[in-house]
Amino acid sequence: MDIKKELSKLLSAHTKLEEEQINNLLEIPPNTEMGDYAFPCFSLSKILRKPPVVIAIELKDIISNEIKEGTIPFLKEVNVINAYLNFKINSETYAQNILLKKPTFTKKNLNVMVEFSQPNTHKEFHVGHLRNACLGDSISRLMNFTGYTIIRANYIGDIGTHVAKALWCLEKFHKNDEVPDNKGKYLGKIYVEASMKIEENELYAKEVSEVLQKLESRESEVVALWEKTKLWSIDEFKNIYRDLDIHFDTWFYESEEDIEGNRIAHELLNDKIAELSDGAIIVNLEKKNQGVALVLKSDGTTLYLTKDLSLARKKFHNYDIDKSIYVIDSRQSLHMSQVFSILELMGFNKDMIHVSYEFVSTKQGPIASRKGNVYLYEDLKKRMVSKIIEETKKRHTDWDEEKLLSNSKIMADSALKFGMLKIDNNKEIVFDEEEWLDLEGETGPYILYACARINSIISKAKEQNEHVSQRINFSLLETKEDIELLRLLEKEEQLIDESANNCKPSIIGRYALEIAQKVNEYYHKNQIIQSDHDLMKARLFLVSRAQETIKRTLGLLGIKTLEEM
Repeated sequence: MDIKKELSKLLSAHTKLEEEQINNLLEIPPNTEMGDYAFPCFSLSKILRKPPVVIAIELKDIISNEIKEGTIPFLKEVNVINAYLNFKINSETYAQNILLKKPTFTKKNLNVMVEFSQPNTHKEFHVGHLRNACLGDSISRLMNFTGYTIIRANYIGDIGTHVAKALWCLEKFHKNDEVPDNKGKYLGKIYVEASMKIEENELYAKEVSEVLQKLESRESEVVALWEKTKLWSIDEFKNIYRDLDIHFDTWFYESEEDIEGNRIAHELLNDKIAELSDGAIIVNLEKKNQGVALVLKSDGTTLYLTKDLSLARKKFHNYDIDKSIYVIDSRQSLHMSQVFSILELMGFNKDMIHVSYEFVSTKQGPIASRKGNVYLYEDLKKRMVSKIIEETKKRHTDWDEEKLLSNSKIMADSALKFGMLKIDNNKEIVFDEEEWLDLEGETGPYILYACARINSIISKAKEQNEHVSQRINFSLLETKEDIELLRLLEKEEQLIDESANNCKPSIIGRYALEIAQKVNEYYHKNQIIQSDHDLMKARLFLVSRAQETIKRTLGLLGIKTLEEM
């Protein structure tokens, strides 16, 4: 039974509102004592030409009589608080309705491309890159779960000054190095070294500029080194994505958008959308408060913006998409606004959304590869896993090395991903390794522990395999703690939908945490394993359903759970 639907039918029969209108107006009261659902009567005041409180009282009297006559068996009682009609549902019906229902979404005939991660080759992949990767991955999972067809795209920054710096340093100072197995990490260190050397000696900047010119003019010797070293970075990225359980359906490269970007720049000039300024091609967007956009430099060099114009058209033309989502940090907000505005001036009116997010910093300040003050992903992950193994050994002396490693990796992943996703996109994240691993804090490991704790309770219950719906007495779930947990579980579908529509994984991240906290509170206040088998089965079913919800919501964040910890 869909209680909201039944309430909508009931109220529609006694008012002049459509069922859909009523369904949209129904609320969940702020506390359980007020009721399970509430209907505000303000919207009926103009229709019925009566004060909303009077309308509420009249409806209450009518519905109360129907309850007494037994024609509405799912309703226990109805009362009025201010101008709200508050309904208390029969406890058995209420619990059954929530516990036997799973979130379902209709298939949408919309293809959406989510572009995310976008690391630069020849640079280190550090903890700061994780926010984008985790955010884009979770948005993709959420939208796919709610019915969209998702194409995951990665746009690699494989050309530019940063590449020239690494190639210059590699050739000038490390030409005879024996390259280690982890070539990507090695290359990232070369880039950091190059940045430091250029800061110390300004003459080196000219040498880097010469390398960049050779690269842009595609001189064979430089191109050969560039293509070889680019693969070092790509291989490292793929290993990291594999470790994070993140995949992409297509990969774009900045270097591939040069020619088409240049053509678009001249197309804009010919169509009088752009103009010449000291030999450069610009688009004046001051009327939109977006300043002047530089599309092509005076020396004919394209920019990131130029390439984004090219890539936008490629996405819609080659992949038959209906919407394009860009997961890019807030510092690029003006850039993205300029891209969208220029495309609009070109007559390219497509559904494009910039999902912005704030950057990740550490207690020592902002992360910057050129300064070398970074937590490299590979080093960080290894260190976290080692710490977790050390702690886990103290609790599980019987576990073999394989199980210790497997569980510890999942815990480390949960710490990193939940830490990146529990915070609203528009708030800065301060990475703190110790805090994110805390089993008692608002962390991924804390939620995993709540799941494992439920497994432990179920495994200790003698009738753990008997708590199936047909044998449950749902009417026994009537304590305050039962109702509070049920009400929380009832929100799942709504919050998943809200999280997907707003591209905010933090909504379900906080929800998963709230359930874990509520379950912890629940089994401390309610004895689950007990002699009353009917009550035990009902409570086991309730906490099992809570665990299922946690697993599902964490899965939408890209986080796996553990059977034991």
